[in-house]
Amino acid sequence: MERIVKKQKSDVDIEDLHLLEHKFSPVEARRVIELLERHYEQTKRDLPWRRLEGPNRAYGVWVSEVMLQQTQVATVIPFFERFMAKFPTLQDLARADNDSLLEIWSGLGFYRRACEGVLRVLFFFFCGV
Repeated sequence: MERIVKKQKSDVDIEDLHLLEHKFSPVEARRVIELLERHYEQTKRDLPWRRLEGPNRAYGVWVSEVMLQQTQVATVIPFFERFMAKFPTLQDLARADNDSLLEIWSGLGFYRRACEGVLRVLFFFFCGV
């Protein structure tokens, strides 16, 4: 069967998938890493979760990732700062009641994401609370 729609540059045929299996040589890999690092250094934004240090850094980055789902960075920043002030550790968050969590999350949207599903399951498994 002939293709009716004109093939665009971004279209990939199944026959072209072998092209996606390129393996970088160590020299190529180092060059790509250098370019990515340079780009990051030149364009990175000062974001509060990037300034975190110590054992709670991973927790803070994770909180930011959850908040950033379907939400713009500029909107998330003040919510993230209030959230981390109230729940600075995963254990503090695991002990939080739904009302406190909803209050601090209010205005960010996607409330279910804050109180149910993956978050509560992860808190239970990681904290035993």
